[in-house]
Amino acid sequence: ADNLSDEPLSLEEAKTRPDWHYWKKAMDEEYNLFTSLGTWQLKELSQDRSLV
Repeated sequence: ADNLSDEPLSLEEAKTRPDWHYWKKAMDEEYNLFTSLGTWQLKELSQDRSLV
């Protein structure tokens, strides 16, 4: 992103930004909230499946 006020459109784009550590912290906090509420679970993707 040329302007830090622009939100990145992908994880890879966010990782290239100087403010990446803020994005990572926010993502971790949101993930932890969703898992603690039981509304989201990380699952292994089986070999015969594709990610949508």
